[in-house]
Amino acid sequence: MVPEESRTMLVKPVSPDPRQMVLDIAEMMVKRMIAMEYPNLTKAMRTAMEDLTRITYPSYRSFSSRLNTESILLFMASVARTNLEMELLQRGGKLGMPLAANTGKKDCFLPMLHVLSLHSKVLSPSSPFPDLWNHITGIPTGEHSTSLSVYEKQVPLLLKDPLSILIQFVLTLSHTIGAEHLDFVIQMLYNLTYVQALTYISCKFSNDERDAWRRMGRQCLATSLDGLLSNIISWLSRSPLYEEADSTLILPAICQSVWSPQSVEQTVEEFCLPFLRTASLLKCHLFDAEIPSLQANQSEFSLLVSYLHLGSPAGPEASADAKSGTLSWSCVRWVIEEPHTLVRAWCLHMTDFVLAARMEAKNLLQLNPNWQRPGLIKLPKRYYQIFQMFRAAKCSECNNVPKDPAICLTCRQFLCFRESCCAQNSVYESVAHSISCGAGTGMFLLVNSSLVVIIRGPRAALWGSVYLDEHGEEDRDLKRGKPLFLSMARYNLLESQWLSHGLDHACKRWVFHRDEL
Repeated sequence: MVPEESRTMLVKPVSPDPRQMVLDIAEMMVKRMIAMEYPNLTKAMRTAMEDLTRITYPSYRSFSSRLNTESILLFMASVARTNLEMELLQRGGKLGMPLAANTGKKDCFLPMLHVLSLHSKVLSPSSPFPDLWNHITGIPTGEHSTSLSVYEKQVPLLLKDPLSILIQFVLTLSHTIGAEHLDFVIQMLYNLTYVQALTYISCKFSNDERDAWRRMGRQCLATSLDGLLSNIISWLSRSPLYEEADSTLILPAICQSVWSPQSVEQTVEEFCLPFLRTASLLKCHLFDAEIPSLQANQSEFSLLVSYLHLGSPAGPEASADAKSGTLSWSCVRWVIEEPHTLVRAWCLHMTDFVLAARMEAKNLLQLNPNWQRPGLIKLPKRYYQIFQMFRAAKCSECNNVPKDPAICLTCRQFLCFRESCCAQNSVYESVAHSISCGAGTGMFLLVNSSLVVIIRGPRAALWGSVYLDEHGEEDRDLKRGKPLFLSMARYNLLESQWLSHGLDHACKRWVFHRDEL
């Protein structure tokens, strides 16, 4: 159930003028009336938020030493983002594929988003986002704001995460905004993502390639891919960003990859896909607009930009852009007449940061937003290999041979299980590791018994063994001494239950471990 906000929230009508849309969205960010007409519902929402906060470990609730508005909003956005990315994981990491039977069921994301939205507005009396919105769009929305001025004591826009900004914008706006408002916000953030992708590529170029692309782009339209990339290289070259740490370490020509226009376009699309996927899921939930399936010879990128109405409407022109290899550029749509001045302001802010911390800036600019599907570690086919390797191994923490050694199936860490030698603040090592490694969820293979133990917050349970004998039976505690072989069916089942958060239902006999595992 999502409360009705239309009577208490300011919702502007959709304007055909992009500049007016910028002003309307900025006004909705500032004038955020909070609906408190239903005391019982408000109490239930407060209880839900308290539960979300309580079950989250302190290290994941606050990212700074003191509690402030930014830290609160970051936690709210992280809860929403985690749920969206979990759904993306359940869909196989990509969109446009037919849904499995268990992924099409109704969920509680929209009510949870409303709870997060309400509390983000209550806990942050004034919206911190209008100035950021000015800087993204290039249009000043207030009397004293200037969109092209460089922020002081702010993270450069080229280093900000567009997806986090999108979620924070959605949480501060009304749930009764139109789909066109959301599409417009996504469009503005796609422009930022596109420029970030070109900046990322420019850092991957060799010096000769940068010079070649800079010269080639001078003859192109300033807002085209070639022209924009040329300008970005020119502006960022005013800083030591592209200087190599050791100029003597030059790879042979045969080891260097050559960046063609096609490879640049492909890299831009891959860079933008994580943002497009999660933005599409957010739109799907907010407006109950199902994401269509991929058609023959259609890429996921073209499907999502069409779903989000980025750039020009989908049609023969979009198909022609896809065939010519300029689809990502055709989806960029600016609201100012000279967008290169806006991108120049972003780059100048970045050069100031580069002058202060060159290596940190370059490392951050080269981060790829694509993330790999989580998975458990690879185990040997025969159990005796594990037993021989770890039965006499020493713990790196206490430097002793554990009486009951365990292996974390998420990161391969070797641990002391049920022993106090490595305890800190009365919390035994395996419990502490489950918090630092899995935010409270840990799966451990006990070397002396071949069993898998699950830790979920304050509880623990025996899952069983992923190693079976030739008859498909377990040998608990290795009493029978039979050769054991890895059962991929069981191991895949364990991984599936872990990824889908189904361990609570898969394990029936839970006990409270009292931090003594």
